Amino acid sequence: MHLIFGFTISEWAGIATIIGSGTGVFYKFIVTPLLNKFDVLSKTLVELKESSRIEQESLKDELKEHQTILIEHDSEIQSLFEEKGWPRSNAYRSRHKDEGEI
Repeated sequence: MHLIFGFTISEWAGIATIIGSGTGVFYKFIVTPLLNKFDVLSKTLVELKESSRIEQESLKDELKEHQTILIEHDSEIQSLFEEKGWPRSNAYRSRHKDEGEI
């Protein structure tokens, strides 16, 4: 009977079997589900990034439309002020106050 560190060869085989099956069970029930959840989370984040990029582009386009409408309204208001012979409108003054054009 051969002893290695106080255990026989058959005892070492039993220890290796227990450790191997414990590792397999741990991998199957702990590691694999976590990896699957991480994959799902990663895909969700990619989808969220894409949808937020699309929404941001939509909001930028909408903002440009609103800015165009505001500029048109400001010019209409200014032309009304000029027709009446009144001083420049508040919108014009607030836009050009810092430039020293008033």
